[in-house]
Formats: sequence, C-alpha cells, structure tokens
Amino acid sequence: MAKVLGRLPRAATVPFATLLDLGSGLFDQINYLGFRYGANIFSVGMLDRMLRGAMRRLAHQLAMENADSLRRGMCYPRKWDPYFKDYMTVADLYTALSG
Repeated sequence: MAKVLGRLPRAATVPFATLLDLGSGLFDQINYLGFRYGANIFSVGMLDRMLRGAMRRLAHQLAMENADSLRRGMCYPRKWDPYFKDYMTVADLYTALSG
C-alpha cells in the first residue's frame, strides 16, 4: 500500500488511515480468531517454514528496492501497532519488520 499511496501527497493518505482506524475493531477480532484457531490448523514446523519463507521474500524485495521507492510513504492508523508512527516510509516499514 505504501508504494502505491506513497505516490500521492502525504495529506491524501490521511483519509485512508482514518478509514483503517475505524475498522480496527473488526481487524482485531479477525486477528484474535486467527491466533486462537490457527494452532489447530498449523503446526509449529509449518509456521516456522512460513516465517522463513516470508523473511526470504522480504529480503529479496528489499534488495530490489531503489532509493525513490524507499522514500515513498503514507499515513498509518494510530490504533494498529504501537511501533508504527503516524507517517512511515517504505524504508521505515522494512526497519519495523526487521526489528
């Protein structure tokens, strides 16, 4: 999303962040159900393989980024994550995912 919306002026992404904030209750419920029932579907080994695969894909994507795409960013919902800032660039997102 940040790569697409990052092409817009910063202020243009505020309404989208507000809309995502309004839907955070539903998002939280879906996440809860996923964690609650996911253990019945996925084994620890499967989750480990999925995480390693996701990390490999992220590392590959990061290697393919250029300086312009890393500077793009958007406003984010305040309720999503305590580590997210009101505005984050693609570079900020990679940093948050690696930490």
